[in-house]
Amino acid sequence: MGLDGIELIMATEEEFGVKFSDDEVYKFDTPAKVIDCIYERIGQDNSGRCSSQQAFYLQQAFYLLRSTIQDIFHLDRKMITPETPIKSFIPDPKDEKSWIELRNVLGVRSWPKLRMPVWLQKVQIISLIFIVILSFWGLSYKLSIGAAALSSIMIALPGCGFMYIIATIFSNIIPCHDGCIKDLIKYVQTAEKFQFTREKIANVFRQIVIEQLGIDESQYREDARFIEDWGVG
Repeated sequence: MGLDGIELIMATEEEFGVKFSDDEVYKFDTPAKVIDCIYERIGQDNSGRCSSQQAFYLQQAFYLLRSTIQDIFHLDRKMITPETPIKSFIPDPKDEKSWIELRNVLGVRSWPKLRMPVWLQKVQIISLIFIVILSFWGLSYKLSIGAAALSSIMIALPGCGFMYIIATIFSNIIPCHDGCIKDLIKYVQTAEKFQFTREKIANVFRQIVIEQLGIDESQYREDARFIEDWGVG
């Protein structure tokens, strides 16, 4: 394979985080075959994945997380491993802005929510106990069941509502701050960028081919031959 072909393969491997064997590369005579090979490895529609496939997905999630952290926090790529502490790139556990930016850039559907400080959690527990005691004070005065229930509701609802508002306002602590990057990988797997369908793989590979080979968009076809139709050396 000539230089153009090698650069195309390298760009594809970098984009999708895969590594093609020499035998696979030898059989890549059309875009369709490259796309099908990538889809067999990382296609989101595949079912019954074996342990090796699951491991591959975890690896892809780490690659996406690593590149995102590198871009946002300007870390050396070699410094970013699954064991890298989160506090190494977000030192302040109250740095809500960085935590939300990381979530947004990743485009994840699921992400650890900010939590309350420990002192507020204790206050909340104490307040909840106090509300429960007040809610049932009517029983100690031998009120009717209906009156006791009504008094409980009148006390409990405003109290719980107030605690919810306080919790929302003061929830500004990064929940995984004492953890490592590997603790975030399961959330990264919900990222839109990580959901690979064949159509999405085909669209991405199409752009890679056009950019690497310098062909016109109108010339691109999945069944076109790299050598015969595009003169890839």
